[in-house]
Amino acid sequence: MINAFVSGAAIIQFATPPLREGGETPELYQVEGRDSVGTQYVYDKGAIVRISRRLVFPRESGANLSALLSFAADTVRGGKTPFTWHDHEGIFRTVRLAGEISYRQTGPDSYRVEIPFEEDSAWSAPIADLGKDAPAGAAPVWILRLTVAGVDYWLSDMTITVPVWQGGVTTAPWVAEWGRVQEGISNSLDEFRVADFSLTCLVDPAASPNIETLATGYPLEKSPVELYLWFRGQNAAASPPEMKFRGYVRDVEIPDSTAVSLVIEDETVRLRKYIGTKVDRSLYPSADPDDVGKVIPIPYGTVRRLPSLAVDAGAQTSLPVAINAVTTSFALSDTTYLVPGMVIQADDEQMLIGAITGDTVTVTRGYNATIATPHQKGAAVWECKIEFAYLVSDAPVDAVGKVYGRLGDTEIDITAVCARYTGQPGNAHVSYPGKAVVTIPGLITVSQAVSLLVSSGLALNDAISVVDGISIDDQIAISDTIGIVDGITVSDTINVSDTISVSQGNHGHNATTSYTDTLYLNASSVLKGSWPVSPSYAVDSDPNTNAVAGVFPARAKLWRTSSFSRAETPVQIRLVVVSGDPTNSGVGVAYMYVNGSSAYMWGLIVGGNSKGTSYGSWVPLSSWSHIHAANTYVEIQNNSSNANAAIWEVYFEVQSNNALNMSPATGVAKMGGATKIGVAAKSGTVSKSGGASKSGTVSKLGTVSKSGTVTLSGTVTLSGNSVANTLVGDTVLCDVVRNITTPGAVVSNILSTYCGVTSFQQVGTFPASYAINGAITEYRTALDWLTTIAFQCRAWFRMELGTAKLIVRPDTLTPVKTIPACRITNDGRRIHRRRKAPFDDIINKISLLFDRDWSKARGDDAYRGMSQASDATSIANYGERERPELFLCDFITTQAMADDVRAFYLLRYAVRPWLHEFETYLDHSELKFGDVATLGFAGDAVGEIIEAGYSPGSSTQIDTVKFTVLAP
Repeated sequence: MINAFVSGAAIIQFATPPLREGGETPELYQVEGRDSVGTQYVYDKGAIVRISRRLVFPRESGANLSALLSFAADTVRGGKTPFTWHDHEGIFRTVRLAGEISYRQTGPDSYRVEIPFEEDSAWSAPIADLGKDAPAGAAPVWILRLTVAGVDYWLSDMTITVPVWQGGVTTAPWVAEWGRVQEGISNSLDEFRVADFSLTCLVDPAASPNIETLATGYPLEKSPVELYLWFRGQNAAASPPEMKFRGYVRDVEIPDSTAVSLVIEDETVRLRKYIGTKVDRSLYPSADPDDVGKVIPIPYGTVRRLPSLAVDAGAQTSLPVAINAVTTSFALSDTTYLVPGMVIQADDEQMLIGAITGDTVTVTRGYNATIATPHQKGAAVWECKIEFAYLVSDAPVDAVGKVYGRLGDTEIDITAVCARYTGQPGNAHVSYPGKAVVTIPGLITVSQAVSLLVSSGLALNDAISVVDGISIDDQIAISDTIGIVDGITVSDTINVSDTISVSQGNHGHNATTSYTDTLYLNASSVLKGSWPVSPSYAVDSDPNTNAVAGVFPARAKLWRTSSFSRAETPVQIRLVVVSGDPTNSGVGVAYMYVNGSSAYMWGLIVGGNSKGTSYGSWVPLSSWSHIHAANTYVEIQNNSSNANAAIWEVYFEVQSNNALNMSPATGVAKMGGATKIGVAAKSGTVSKSGGASKSGTVSKLGTVSKSGTVTLSGTVTLSGNSVANTLVGDTVLCDVVRNITTPGAVVSNILSTYCGVTSFQQVGTFPASYAINGAITEYRTALDWLTTIAFQCRAWFRMELGTAKLIVRPDTLTPVKTIPACRITNDGRRIHRRRKAPFDDIINKISLLFDRDWSKARGDDAYRGMSQASDATSIANYGERERPELFLCDFITTQAMADDVRAFYLLRYAVRPWLHEFETYLDHSELKFGDVATLGFAGDAVGEIIEAGYSPGSSTQIDTVKFTVLAP
């Protein structure tokens, strides 16, 4: 009871009881308080939950006055120690001093002392759910732990010793002013943020080191900081200080010689780092220039047609002018990445670079047994490589499914020719450990035939009518033994304009017997790599013995040394390969060269768990001598990096035909008659432009006899490009699976892998339909990605004292605590502001786009699914309000999840709730951002806390907690 103040060892009794004085504010009225002997002394400001009162001592002097001032001043500065008083109703109440002491030494109010104090209802009548509330009879103390160069410095606004805890801590009284810590979001939709926490420390010249020497002697910007709340008077072993804030020093300022200001940022500073690896030429010198600067994808769940990045693509350029078949020195658009000795390719021709001068290269044409041919202006030119590598994922995945090559707007399934690496142990590419990779044995090319168009300026006026009574009995037999070897290449740019209509007869030939022969190869040599079983077993004419090609780049050459011929004419040849074995299941590729020309047989050497026969395409064979020519051979290579390949037998199949004999027709009779009536008039002109060039030779053997006649009237001219254009495919798309798909697992992986945060907690349970399927493909901060993923899962994300939390936002708000009262000012006003949520936050129409097509750039047309709904009542109240940029949901792939997320946000944001901003005391300091609370002082409104903060007290300010609650 406050009939006396304790100062040191002396108990100072009041010489004069406090009395009501004239001139005091009218709203202050006296109540019948008493001390232990019944003396009245207290002025009451109103019987509300948090009561403000004032002690008035009108005539204290001497030792009493000194003790009173000393006690009051020490109490205000030192944590506002609670004490007990006895009111007129006989109730013991716990109060604490607040604000400034009013004391005058001269004038009519000399030696008059006024001391404001406040009563906390939680102390006088504790409620049941206090959680971590302030203990009765204890004073709050704030302690700051600043770690500099591995040494801990414990600071406060007073000197205090906390035994046992942290080995026993005694604080240095350096803190002059505490700042406010506030966490939350700037409004109901924005990114989670934590306000800077400012701190002003006094320079103690007697301390070594002091805050100034620490600030000037060390880089405090990397110093970790922890803020603790303790209640002095409690047992430190049973109730140790509780951490309220953790972060890092962000800025230091020394405004003068007496103080140092620190700006401290919450530990979310770790999450402001950008995540992802960009492709650059220092790491990947052969990367495609189009992919340099792009982020290597980081997939989660199942992602289809994810663009991969070409990191070993070789040089690529083009022809600025057309070249003919014999030019050996010509210009290229860019020679930056070309070097002498490099083999380049244009269309189907390979060339060996001998010298480079500026943009001009000197080459050997028709290299590697290819044929020198003309090439058009703009034709692509690329470096020839054994394999081309594409990064699919910056992290190991569980499966790489189908692989597609994009050529223009066309996607081609090239899975069969690719080697796929998940990046997992035992299935990683040696050059790209820990990454998912796809390699292909060459660039994907396709030739586009150019249609020849016919056009005419002729106008026909045809009034002919025909009566045809002719009957024909045709028994003509034709035997044709003509054999044609045609190497003609045509470059034709003729343009035709023609509408002539021609009617002519048709005739056909009946061929005789065709023969197919199997020709086994009988010679072999190893070109590269390891062959555990010699390639000779692939050419021993025994399909029950097999050669075994070691892992990439095992390569061998196979050929035939003996001749073969028939009386019949050779027509075509193809390659046949018997391969595959459960033990040696590698996958490779075979190349067939016939008399120097190449025919590629892609993806037919298939391993796995079964033995099978693969057939190449038929290619022309003009001479029996070509079968055993020096430049007729097969190259076979294993493209797998982790499995041998079994090759049982390799051979040719050859087709030939006997001669076709033709003889003149006999015994043909034509009967009947035909009459033509009317007049045909033709007007207009036909023009022929451009030129046609023909090179090569045609040889014709045998004889052809033809009977009968065909007449054609009119003129047709032909123009256009008859040389096929070659396109180079530079986009490879992959289907990938990474078995990290639940929202909590995805967030945890991002935190631990890219931010060094290993402590994670999911608060609440997601619906069963919720799964993350998408990829990080843009260079953004971790905090940005984490809040994006959380939003698409209808959740909050926040950091709390070193632990990352993903907080599921429930359908129904269930409060964890009731806040019965807010703080009031000395004049009795409640510190409680209410305002409507920002008008811009209203969303009453949602078109949620989902199921991203990753082969397209982000935009409305890149999504295959939509979930749409609107709120008619909200639209009637506020007009139609949308935020389409919020609902491009890259990580949602199912209709069920899309519908649930859309319904949740429409329910929350179609209305315009109240924002309650208020102050309270440390009773409720355990409440955090995302918690749900009942506001007992505001009609028991229930809402989510979207901002939570607290302000440590000072000599002029009490300890307060401030909340912003979003409530309907």
